[in-house]
Amino acid sequence: MSHGASPLAAFHRVGDRSRLPAAAATGTLRPALFAAYHDLSRLRSDFPVVLTGKPGAGPWAVSLADVVDGLLREVTQPGAADEEVRRHLLAVEGAVRRSVQSGQIPSQRASLALLWEAARRELAAGGATVPERAPTAPGLDGELLACGRDTAARLVQRAWRESEGRKGRRLFDRVERLAQKLSDILQADHMRSPAARGPEQLASAVGGGDRAVFDFQAMAKLLQAARRAEPLPARRRQRIQSAIDTLRSQRFATAEGLPAGTNRLDFAFQDCAAALAAFRARLPDMRALVEAIGIAELEIENHYDEARHDRFFEQFTAERLGPGDFDLFPSYLVCIEELDAGQRAAACDLLESGLPFKIVAQSTDILGDLTPIGGQLSFGKRGQHLARMALGLNDVFVLQAPNAF
Repeated sequence: MSHGASPLAAFHRVGDRSRLPAAAATGTLRPALFAAYHDLSRLRSDFPVVLTGKPGAGPWAVSLADVVDGLLREVTQPGAADEEVRRHLLAVEGAVRRSVQSGQIPSQRASLALLWEAARRELAAGGATVPERAPTAPGLDGELLACGRDTAARLVQRAWRESEGRKGRRLFDRVERLAQKLSDILQADHMRSPAARGPEQLASAVGGGDRAVFDFQAMAKLLQAARRAEPLPARRRQRIQSAIDTLRSQRFATAEGLPAGTNRLDFAFQDCAAALAAFRARLPDMRALVEAIGIAELEIENHYDEARHDRFFEQFTAERLGPGDFDLFPSYLVCIEELDAGQRAAACDLLESGLPFKIVAQSTDILGDLTPIGGQLSFGKRGQHLARMALGLNDVFVLQAPNAF
């Protein structure tokens, strides 16, 4: 910042750290003139936010103030009769907000239900009257997210999980449906074979109480003497079984309710290079799954023509995957807290590639140093370069949003 004030005065007035000693510039100091505006717990704002339930179960982010307003509409009526209940609920909300903003509770353990109960006990211990009609629980539960350094990344991560969860369930349902139909084809072929018409196989298909009524040896002789249907060609059976194996072994999507990380690939990264390397390493598996889906759909409709389709799938390499194929799979999320020159170049490459990547780039220094240091980007000057470049691309959606904490 260009001014004639001393380094300490510049920091005191506008928060300029550029001329402070290195130890002070990297600390947690804040200008004294800003201190009065730092206590967000006294402000009934949208924070903290409740990240509710599991993905796909309804609204996933609800302001604590909206939760309390909903309770007030449910249990109170306009007028003085319910004023005590209103005051109590607002006091509980304030106590919960102070607990979250204090930072004393780890974010992973900041459950609304737990903090709500702790706030009620705190108020009761302080001598506050608890109305009989006051709700003892907030009506919903979830992780509480305060306004802080990681707020933007965590909100985007949760929104990304919501959208990718829906896409993953669609892919999983499609894959399972195709695998089951292919299995039905093989099962029907097996039931027409001599192996499925033996006495033991026939007996196993009949309930235990009725087995004594039938002569399975005679039934087997009659069925084996009957005209047999043509079995599936060996090449087709092998092709169908190979497609089933690929569909059932895929790791890009799982059924809803499986524990996180069980037999599943990770799609969230903190580094552009690592995300791109993972994407490239998974291309062979993506190609194999797309091929298995195509073969399955053709076989189910009995439209597979070996003369045409064998050659097509032999030439189907990972390089032939297109945007429509990538849309089947979850996208990749990259959350970068501070961009240096290398990360900026990698982010630009990802955006220009048209590949399914979402990037969260955060800058925490609103002023920054006008002199480039270590290739880092600042919000005020160099941080704008990435956004301007992204805006110049036709297929990139750009959102810029401020956050004060």
